[in-house]
Amino acid sequence: MAFDAWVATKPLQTPGAPASPFAMDEYVPPGQAESDAADARADRLFATALRNNQRGDDYTLLTVLFALVLFFTAVAQRIRTASLSWAVLIGASVLLVVGIIFLTAFPKII
Repeated sequence: MAFDAWVATKPLQTPGAPASPFAMDEYVPPGQAESDAADARADRLFATALRNNQRGDDYTLLTVLFALVLFFTAVAQRIRTASLSWAVLIGASVLLVVGIIFLTAFPKII
């Protein structure tokens, strides 16, 4: 198809004619349509992977937040001053509430 169109331009006699049939608009490399479809599919899958990666990162951050709650609760039990112990325990409780709020706002994994 591209070769026939190139021959029709009479490349040996026409100075402005394309130098080869590969330079013609009619030339489409073999497998180009399949390659374009695979590229579009890969882009969609990559976007999905990025979303899922961010979701995993969010849940990992929540795990660290809940670990901090456990840590501060344990530290509060070791503090001898009652007011400071209660302050650390209240801080841990605030972190727990914040973590639960975020947990309910995150999309479910399963």
